[in-house]
Amino acid sequence: MRMNSIPAIPLLPEHELFKPIGRGSYGEVWLARTITGQWRAVKIVRRENFEEAKSYDREFAGVSHYSGIAMQQPGLVQMYLVGRNDAEGFFYYTMELADDVGSGQDVEPTSYSPRTLASRLHTIGTLTVGQALLLGEQLALALDHLHSHGLLHRDVKPANIVYVQGQAKLADPGLMSLVDMTASNGTVSTVGTHGYVPMDGAGTPAADLFAVGKVLHEALSGKDCMSFPEFDAPNEALRAINPVLHKACAPDAASRYQRASDLAQDLTTVRTGQATLHIDEDGKISYAMTSRRKWMIAGSTAAVATLIAGTVWWQRNDRRAKAQRAAVKLPDPATKPPAVIATNPPPVKTEPEAISFLPIMPGYARLGAAHAMDAAKKDTAIRYEWGQWEPEWTAPGKYKDTAGMAMGHNHTVCLCADGTVAAHGFNSDKQCDVPKGLDSVVAVAAGELHSLAMTATGRVVPWGFEVVIDAGKWITDAVAIAAGGLHNLVLRANGQIVTWGRADSGQCTLPNFDGRRARAIAAGRYHSVALMADDTVVCWGAGSSETITGMHLRQSMVPKKLENVQAIAAGDFHTVALCMDGSLVIWGDPAAEQCKIPVGLGLVEAIAVGANHNVVLQRDGQLRIWGDNNFKQLATPGAVQAQLMSSSANLLQICAGGNRSAALMKG
Repeated sequence: MRMNSIPAIPLLPEHELFKPIGRGSYGEVWLARTITGQWRAVKIVRRENFEEAKSYDREFAGVSHYSGIAMQQPGLVQMYLVGRNDAEGFFYYTMELADDVGSGQDVEPTSYSPRTLASRLHTIGTLTVGQALLLGEQLALALDHLHSHGLLHRDVKPANIVYVQGQAKLADPGLMSLVDMTASNGTVSTVGTHGYVPMDGAGTPAADLFAVGKVLHEALSGKDCMSFPEFDAPNEALRAINPVLHKACAPDAASRYQRASDLAQDLTTVRTGQATLHIDEDGKISYAMTSRRKWMIAGSTAAVATLIAGTVWWQRNDRRAKAQRAAVKLPDPATKPPAVIATNPPPVKTEPEAISFLPIMPGYARLGAAHAMDAAKKDTAIRYEWGQWEPEWTAPGKYKDTAGMAMGHNHTVCLCADGTVAAHGFNSDKQCDVPKGLDSVVAVAAGELHSLAMTATGRVVPWGFEVVIDAGKWITDAVAIAAGGLHNLVLRANGQIVTWGRADSGQCTLPNFDGRRARAIAAGRYHSVALMADDTVVCWGAGSSETITGMHLRQSMVPKKLENVQAIAAGDFHTVALCMDGSLVIWGDPAAEQCKIPVGLGLVEAIAVGANHNVVLQRDGQLRIWGDNNFKQLATPGAVQAQLMSSSANLLQICAGGNRSAALMKG
């Protein structure tokens, strides 16, 4: 390969190119703007930089394949368009633009410089162990997605890890290759960057994971990648991650991680403090389980991708409310966790190394919670709600500072840009009376008669109906919350679930998870749902028996062979799972409209569930709603439609409550 000087600005359809912002492998990267005003990164890959046509065609094949699968994994830079101009001798592709080093998403063309892990390490310094573990998990999961679709990256390094809306993503698809097109017959692949490529070359999944180990070592030590495995001042946390780094970067290819999912699993094990890792003489990692956490890993509140705290409820009347209250099992009035809580003893209290204030809630669009937080801080986030009690829904205080929301049966809880909480709507049991002094909140949830908040340090704060809120205040390591009818779920940093409240249908009786950890939770009216770390789903509570009585249908009977799930949500009597490929699986009452997949439903990227209806955002930016419409919860306001028609990026978050729907839009 040879790299010539940058030629004249190429002409691309519907894009204005401003300046080169990087010299990637086989081509240059340009700052560009679409005709609709959206900023993009455009890579131009030129035929003249390749010795052979087959190498050029190989890169085009890899990029083309990547463009179809990147949207399924948030840790990969999204690709919007791939084009080819054989007459001029180049192909190109447009991608998400990395944040500016100084101004984030506020792009000034003359001064723009992309924020990468390399620039972050240069300007701010090394990562904490917790930050590095979380980054490593994200990279491993992104690579696992690539490898499972027949692609290799071949150039993982700090300069190719960019930040988009504050989220780290694996970039530079230009060096990606189809696995069956890599070097063969003993030939060592020469692509990649010296120091991040093993001696045996960059043509295997294990070589990609070798590079991840080198990146993590550099991010933790501040040293050049060639200095591996040196640390100036190793501490207990560094010693805990060291076995993973040594296995990833083993000189012998057979001793390295062969699967990215195994690397992600070991990084998670270290982060959650569940085991001490050792490497034996054969390069295999063994586990010594610990009974308690000996150290706290930073960033645990942001570690669970795609966390789902679905909230669903039913139409309220005074007679039913009284019956519900009578059915609630009161917790023991002791300082220990109430008897209805199924969990381990409280964790050892330690201070986290770092705090993330980005919202950790369900229903965000492709650009993520950081996009919503940015709009809220600029007072451009507009909340729309429609359905039951619509005329009475006047929000208190500022209207455009909402960064996230959760909807109960008849009330809404809003997370504001400054980390405070506001609530409005029906307030029969003080579910809208937010506790004074509540701040640093990253997630909210709303139930029938109560509300929940989770702070950046993992503390759970409940308020509202007293029987439901009297438990759970001891929890200090939460990473997700969910509020059902009259019960709550909390996901702890170690993957365990805490549940309390109404328990008459088994919704608070945890099943045997066989040692598996959960990574997301959802709560329905009388049932609970967990998305496990292996991407399978477990349900418990009403409807779990073959004997179906009354309205307890099949909402807890998970379809067989349901796997590869990325998000979950629960309604009154139905459950929804969003799979990695963008398809939906719904179970419950087979005759109900909300359990039927609409004709023509496209690939889905976000879900929200109400009592008896579903709200989904398709990957093409369309909003789809179906199910019960007794209170016009399916009638999307014209203002929302107009914003979507202007740009699908205007939709920040979708939400659903008892008989209502909501959308958070960018004004």
